[in-house]
Amino acid sequence: MNKYVVSHFSLMNGELLAEIVEAASKLEAALKYLNLEEVNITTQAELNEYLANVEDWVVVTDISNNRAGTGRPGGGLQTRISQFNSESRVQ
Repeated sequence: MNKYVVSHFSLMNGELLAEIVEAASKLEAALKYLNLEEVNITTQAELNEYLANVEDWVVVTDISNNRAGTGRPGGGLQTRISQFNSESRVQ
């Protein structure tokens, strides 16, 4: 299971909400957050069409610990920041 942040914006009430969800895929995370697991949606395109009809938007971001093959939390971005801050880069 991976961790995802699911951000949800609704035009009906103007709220922007975000929540961390554990799921096997981005689509599954969005469906879990929206309580649509029982609805027959199998692709991201189907979900986008469904949400357009109810005037909602959902963005799912993967925040799993080991990203970009670095084996470090934060993935490649943290590695680049560490390299930038190292003494060998300053000289």
